[in-house]
Amino acid sequence: MVGTKARPKLKKILEPLGRFGDRVGLTPNRITVIGFSISILTGVMIYLSQILTPKIEFFGFTCILSENTRILFLAFALVCLFWSGFFDVFDGAVARYQNSITVFGGFLDSVLDRYSDAIYLFAIIFSGYCELYIGVFALIGSLLVSYTRARGEAGGVDAKHMAVGIAERSERLIIIFGAIFFHGLFLYLDPSSIIDQRWGAIGYGILIIAIITQITVFHRIFAAYKNFPKEPIEDQKSEN
Repeated sequence: MVGTKARPKLKKILEPLGRFGDRVGLTPNRITVIGFSISILTGVMIYLSQILTPKIEFFGFTCILSENTRILFLAFALVCLFWSGFFDVFDGAVARYQNSITVFGGFLDSVLDRYSDAIYLFAIIFSGYCELYIGVFALIGSLLVSYTRARGEAGGVDAKHMAVGIAERSERLIIIFGAIFFHGLFLYLDPSSIIDQRWGAIGYGILIIAIITQITVFHRIFAAYKNFPKEPIEDQKSEN
């Protein structure tokens, strides 16, 4: 919702960014891949923030790490998440400036965005920052939010009717960013304040995503039902 409404205003603001990308010889697809690579690094940082604390045993050697190690890697994850989001905007700015928006470019961007969403959530789930079932619901909901819109538009519904709901990708990324920030902040201020890592700020952030994505999916199902043609589709027999 935020991303859809803000997009027209962002186009004017991001024009200088598109000009810069063109001058340094970047292409939209190349920027998309760079952003996806950073999203992988984001997932790695989230995962390392948990498994490297507080004790590491490696080939018989033991290394004791402080709680600050987790905070440090969460900070790295925030930086990577920011730049991943930046490049996700950067590719569109360059594509518009170069007048090189292509069907494949949009397809590649959408596919890699879904991979990125899955990477963030898998990293959080496997790091134990949320309950497994909540993480799975958030992952399913995140993928279905995009799928329902794409399927609705493929069925002939105008994009403006399918761009409904409160859990577009921009909102989900803001929630994940805020959850990681506050989780690290609480650890820094008082490590004992988080008794169970699954129910820290990140866990609650994923719970919010799990809820609002399901709401958005049903919202889009209703939008599709309301706007799809009501005439029955004629039976089509496949030829062998």
